[in-house]
Amino acid sequence: MPITPIVKYLIIINVAVFALVALSGELGFAAGLEDALALYYPTNPKFEAYQIVTHFFMHASLTHILFN
Repeated sequence: MPITPIVKYLIIINVAVFALVALSGELGFAAGLEDALALYYPTNPKFEAYQIVTHFFMHASLTHILFN
C-alpha cells in the first residue's frame, strides 16, 4: 500500500524538526529550541499555546521516529 501525500509530508516534517533540534544541539542552543517546541503543563511558566501543535513533531531519538 503506497504512502499517502499527507503521511509523506508528516514524515518529512518530523524528520526535519528532529534534524533541526539535533543540529541546534551541535551549535549549542538545543535546550532553548527543545523548551520552545516541547509541551508543558498549562500552569507551567514555560507553557505556550503553540506547543499544543509543535510537540507532535518532537522526538527523543532516531529510533523513536522509526518506531512511530
